[in-house]
Amino acid sequence: VEHHHVALVEGRTANWFLLDSLDKVNSTPGILGDTQRTWLEKSLDAHSDKPAIVVVHHNVGLPPAKAGLTDSAELLAILQPRKHVKACIYGHTHTWDVKHDESGLHLINLPPTGYVFKKGMPNGWVRAVVSANAIKLELRCLDTQSAQHAEVKELPWRA
Repeated sequence: VEHHHVALVEGRTANWFLLDSLDKVNSTPGILGDTQRTWLEKSLDAHSDKPAIVVVHHNVGLPPAKAGLTDSAELLAILQPRKHVKACIYGHTHTWDVKHDESGLHLINLPPTGYVFKKGMPNGWVRAVVSANAIKLELRCLDTQSAQHAEVKELPWRA
């Protein structure tokens, strides 16, 4: 995809689709755009034999946040009907949060590795273990004394 960094990483139990939501440097909202979304649709359809996990920097949601992914609705319209797409992982908000939408698609908001926007929120990284039926996430806080350090969330795949 011209002017964007995208990738398909084929794993043993799941395929990872990496997207580039940068629109402009030093500007907070992000966008995928038509060309990248078309690449994603074709790639997802060509690799529907395993669970799919989509990764993008900007936060995905409806309605889209002013600083988030401005074409969230278009992205979700691609992901939700493709039942082999099991999760969308993103960051940008510096908030650790795990939820799912009405279609059962997991929406995983990763914590920051550095700067925390809100006092009490963890910073660190997440260890993901993917199986044929679920993804297990383990929060690894930089402050190992945090109450959330080593928190585990097991997310079964939607049917």
